[in-house]
Amino acid sequence: MIAFGFSGEPWWAILLWDLGMLFVALIMLAIWGSAGQSAKETAALVAAGKQVLGEVTDKSVYDDSDDVYYDLTVWIPLPDGGFEVTHRCSHSGCSARRTGEKLTVLVDPVVRTWAVVH
Repeated sequence: MIAFGFSGEPWWAILLWDLGMLFVALIMLAIWGSAGQSAKETAALVAAGKQVLGEVTDKSVYDDSDDVYYDLTVWIPLPDGGFEVTHRCSHSGCSARRTGEKLTVLVDPVVRTWAVVH
C-alpha cells in the first residue's frame, strides 16, 4: 500500500487502490478466523461423536448454474429417536446414493451436531 504512494498516480487513484487492498486484507482475515472456528468445531465433533449409519430418505439435484450439487435428506438414528438433516454435496460418493441407502455419519448425540464422512 505504501508503494502506491510513490507510483506517481493521482491521489484519488492511490486512495482507491489502498482502500481496495485494505478491503481484501479484511476479507482474508475474516476467512482465516472462520476457518479456525470450523477446525475447533470439527475437533470437538471428532472427540465426542460416534459413527452411525444414516439412511437417505430423499435426494434432489441443486443446480447452481456453475456446479451441480445433490441435496440428500438423511435420517440419523439415535437411541432417543434420531433426527432428519439435509446434506448438500458435490462429492461423487454422495451423488451416487439412492433413496434407502446407508451413509456413514459422525454425530454427537448430546448437542446433535453431525458431519457426513466422505
